[in-house]
Amino acid sequence: MYRISGIIKGEQGFALVITMLFAVVALALTGGLLFMTVQGTKVSGVEQRYATTLEASRGASDIAQDFLSNGKSTPDYGTVSSSTCLSRKMLSETFDDTSTYLWGTDCSAAGCSTQALNTSPDASVCPDIVSAMGLYTVYTKIVNTRTGADSTDASANKYRFYSVEIVSRKTNNPAETAKISFLFSVPY
Repeated sequence: MYRISGIIKGEQGFALVITMLFAVVALALTGGLLFMTVQGTKVSGVEQRYATTLEASRGASDIAQDFLSNGKSTPDYGTVSSSTCLSRKMLSETFDDTSTYLWGTDCSAAGCSTQALNTSPDASVCPDIVSAMGLYTVYTKIVNTRTGADSTDASANKYRFYSVEIVSRKTNNPAETAKISFLFSVPY
């Protein structure tokens, strides 16, 4: 009996140290799980906001494709900044064979008087169409127009190729932004 009691007496506090060690490990695991949960929630929120902003851009791209392919004078939705400039962009190339800028004065709307602004790939700079889609402002811009034949088309039809840029931004938080760029061909 004395021997057992001596062993226990010599190891007093050992159980307390082991218990404290397990408590620290459990606390670290719980803290790690909480951190991962909070971070996952934040990332999920960012992804959801981006997806919503991207959907506004996709809606504007559908409107732009319908507008370009059907030769309408105005799009089904949105406000045209300059109908003269938009018409010029739809019907003529951006540059001729000698690299002369052809859109010129037709696209010199307020604040868009230089070639650099007119050809800026940022759709929010001198946009052709501005749309309010719920909480988002969507800018659509034809950046470049070319004509030619599609090499995959055996009939050698002529096509107009439009480079289109779309930017959607949340109206009260411009940091929530999505951009879409696409090339669209229309036979003529």
